Amino acid sequence: MLTTNPGSEEQWANQIDAVVSHVFQTMLLRSCGVAGQDAAQDHDISARVVFTGAVAGHCVVEFPFTTAEKLTDAYLGTEDGEWDDAMIEDAVGELCNMIAGGWKGKLGKLDSACQLSAPSIWRSTSWRRTGRAPNMTGTRVRRTYTFDGSAFNVRLVLG
Repeated sequence: MLTTNPGSEEQWANQIDAVVSHVFQTMLLRSCGVAGQDAAQDHDISARVVFTGAVAGHCVVEFPFTTAEKLTDAYLGTEDGEWDDAMIEDAVGELCNMIAGGWKGKLGKLDSACQLSAPSIWRSTSWRRTGRAPNMTGTRVRRTYTFDGSAFNVRLVLG
């Protein structure tokens, strides 16, 4: 099982920053950078990928609906597309999967002993309010990013 130390949050934040930037640049041909923590307070749609095996935890992405629409446009190479809920959920879930997989790739020897779940999608403002988040202690990293002027959150919880 992966063990973390008090200094790990900065390490994990730097790794997540690099993964998010890489995913947006290579897969979506977009620039994406770290924003202030208050840039994406509200969110309407979330996706979660669970880590099991050598690493226990999860990766969560949280989007306001309008940002999720922009993400879907970026994935499909369009502007102002009119997407149904399923298409938007697929885009958010795929981004979560790519970020979680990218981070897992940075685990070195533990990479092959860590499994990822399929993304789970929630339409709510917070797992804490709906009671769906697992109760985990350990390292927690929350980062806010912007692309095309819109913000979203990424959380990494390892326990």
